[in-house]
Amino acid sequence: MDPLIQQVLRELLEWAGAASLGLTGLGLNSVEVRGRTRASFTVEQLTRFGRLILQFEDPVSPAIPVVLAKMIEERLEYHELSFLIASAVHDCKNPLSVASGYLELLSWQEPGNEYIAHIETQLTSLNDRLEEILAGVSAYPVGHVDAHRVASQLVEELAPYYARRGIELTVQGRPTWVRADHRRLRRVLNNLVENAEEALKSQGRIWVTVEPQGEWAEIAVHDTGPGVDRSAEEALFTAYYTSKPTGHGLGLLFSRRMIEALGGTLTYQRSTMGATFVVRLVADLSGAAQGPQEVG
Repeated sequence: MDPLIQQVLRELLEWAGAASLGLTGLGLNSVEVRGRTRASFTVEQLTRFGRLILQFEDPVSPAIPVVLAKMIEERLEYHELSFLIASAVHDCKNPLSVASGYLELLSWQEPGNEYIAHIETQLTSLNDRLEEILAGVSAYPVGHVDAHRVASQLVEELAPYYARRGIELTVQGRPTWVRADHRRLRRVLNNLVENAEEALKSQGRIWVTVEPQGEWAEIAVHDTGPGVDRSAEEALFTAYYTSKPTGHGLGLLFSRRMIEALGGTLTYQRSTMGATFVVRLVADLSGAAQGPQEVG
């Protein structure tokens, strides 16, 4: 932990120097980082990681040490969380590899089984996502993507499973090209469709519509479920809000952030029957002429 603390303290000292805050040194527990300027004013601030010592050239506002201490806490918590996530991902990949191996053996015994093929697709997608997390990938290549094709592939994979529960899943519309990343778009649509399926519980209909709207493209997921209570609408895209007994309240928040990173929007629209979530992305009118670049 000490090398990490030293790194964070050094980064903050450099940042404070660029911001002309007069910070000349920091110390947390037994780790110290000092600048070249001599200190004449020292402040102690308690943090979750121990007592923080801040040294300044001159007296400063009481708010500055509080803010700096908060920045250090957040940075250390981020690294702490990153390590836990990496450890969890690593632990998940081991049983996933075993499951993939058994599934491959099963595919040899039952060649052409469409359910096995769908499972293989989902396991490959999950493994790719875990690899991205381990690699720290936060940005995806943006190209021209046929949103209707992405939605159709998702519906094709999920529809047989949903049908066994009495839920009809379909896609409507026509080829609609957008500036996006197919993996990110698929992940968002998958989350919206799964939310709709959980809202229906059993019996009902989910349909995805994909249509160009001038300079934009609109991809909407509709369902015939109970809809969203008006009192809960404002909290839909906030962290940890969920109406599910076993939900984490992060799916819609992450989905919105992924779409916003692509220059689009994700919103909820009231409906006379069920719920409707709408994704709007910038249309790519050159996509059809250039041909698809997305994979899968």
